[in-house]
Order: sequence, then C-alpha cells, then structure tokens
Amino acid sequence: MNRILLAIGLLMVVVIGVVPACSESSDVVHVGVNAKDASLVEIWEAVVEEAGVQDAQANLSELSLWLGEDGSIDMLHYMFYARDAEGYSRMYVVQSNYDGDVTCYRGDSPTSAAFGQIHPLTVFEELGKVPLTSVQDGHESYIDLGFVAGDIGYGDAAHPYLLKDGELVPLKEVIFHTSMPWAEIRLVQGSTSVQHWFLSSELDKAESVDYA
Repeated sequence: MNRILLAIGLLMVVVIGVVPACSESSDVVHVGVNAKDASLVEIWEAVVEEAGVQDAQANLSELSLWLGEDGSIDMLHYMFYARDAEGYSRMYVVQSNYDGDVTCYRGDSPTSAAFGQIHPLTVFEELGKVPLTSVQDGHESYIDLGFVAGDIGYGDAAHPYLLKDGELVPLKEVIFHTSMPWAEIRLVQGSTSVQHWFLSSELDKAESVDYA
C-alpha cells in the first residue's frame, strides 16, 4: 500500500507540473463523463468528441488507474498526443478527480513527442475486457502503462502475462533486445505484488517469448 501511495504522490506532482503548462496555451475541457461509471472506451470517445481530437492520429504516452477494492476506477490519468480539428499537434492530459469527473487539458506539442507508438483505444479496449474484480486481492490496486526500451528480461519473478481478449495468459519468460519502445503495463497490489502485462503488438517486438 505504501508503494501505491508513493506512486499517487509522485504522479500528482507530475500532473501539477504538466497541467498549468498545458492550460496556459489552450483549453480546459470538461468531458461530461464520470470515470466511476463509464468505461475507458466511453471516456475516450467522449474526449475525442469534446476536445476535437483527430482520433486516427492519437498516440498514448502514459496511463495510470487507481482501482478500488471492488475493481472500480477511483482515479484516472492518461496523456496522449494527437492533432486537433485544425490539424495542429497537441498534447492532451486526461484525468478524473475523487468524484470521478473527467477533465481534459489541451496544449501545444511537437509532432513526435510521444515515446512509444500505440493508439489509446488499443489499450482501452483490451483493459476494458478484463474483469478487474478478478485481479483484485482484497486491496486497492494500481495499474500503470509506460514505455521501456533496451535489453530487459521478464522472468518468473516479474509475473509476465499476455493480455489478449480479456484473458491473462501466463508467460514463463519474455526477453527484449531492442531500441524500439514497448508498452509495459504493471499491476501493483499491496506493497510487493507486481504483475507485468503485455499486448500482442508489444510482444511482437520481443526477441523471445516463452509460454508457461
């Protein structure tokens, strides 16, 4: 739990730093959905409509979800890069408050600012198929997505899984040797329990994948 609280504290520092920079040069959009009731896909569709995002050009940069004991989303934060309705490159920060109200902060950004290359909907559709109550262990949990590159192996201690069609398929070992960033999804429960989830598209970047 201390690890989750630390992660929350660090992320809030990041959000506080990013949001003013984003809102100084653009808009704050109240999306009109509640993260406690809507799915990640529904939230994304509302963000696209309300913030005027060119959906096809979107590129997810990071994602964080805090889950309650019942698997509901207590808080949400993600960042992505896309072009707006006028074709300008933008950075978008989407987050919910403790009541679940979702807000999008929109700011100017270079075209290739994102580290990885994955569409937000690809991630949201996969996570939306996971019955989150089934991965709970009676504690609050924290899910985050970030991008990693280099020479990294995930063995038994890392608890690697393939996430596909809502199923978590256990993997014995995954080894990457590439400068091409891949998306790493982590489930953190309690103070020590961590699982690493990978989408099929990201495992295609691995040098080797051994199934359990």
